[in-house]
Amino acid sequence: MAVDDSAARGTQRGAIEVGDDTYTLDCQPSVVESCVELAVSKERDAVFLGTEQNVDAATMNEIVALDLATGKEAGRTPGSADANLRVLGLDEKGAVLAYQETTLGGAGGAVWRVAPRTHAKTRVLRGGSAGRDTEASFEAGGQVRYARGHLYLGQKLISAPDGPTEKNGPLAIVIGTE
Repeated sequence: MAVDDSAARGTQRGAIEVGDDTYTLDCQPSVVESCVELAVSKERDAVFLGTEQNVDAATMNEIVALDLATGKEAGRTPGSADANLRVLGLDEKGAVLAYQETTLGGAGGAVWRVAPRTHAKTRVLRGGSAGRDTEASFEAGGQVRYARGHLYLGQKLISAPDGPTEKNGPLAIVIGTE
């Protein structure tokens, strides 16, 4: 449901139809501010969400724009054939930012800028294949952020190693162009 909260009492603008897709939205119950893996574009008046992985499709998943006024799908941005796309948020100009996870073929992850109106994507950063395994270790349940040309990946929870045989790995990594 999309709500207009500009007046003293909010009014419903539209109900979002999700259709047959399942989305990767991650929110704590009743805590809207905790939601990650979504972006709300004022320019497009839409919410952008990543779909769940679909092994039967040509791409692993897609980013779907849902119009906040009508609730209907406003467009799709295809992912790649061998890696998931995760919505990160908006950049300073209002474009949607998405993280493409490391590929099954051995390439590092990438950050993409998605135009809110055309849904065209442009790669802005690519991780190297040399650090692919380390980068991949942060993807399942880790934090992913992009700011000022750098990709930040880190563990959500940290603890001491369980025993002497457990390997100590990095708590976070930064990938950048400089």
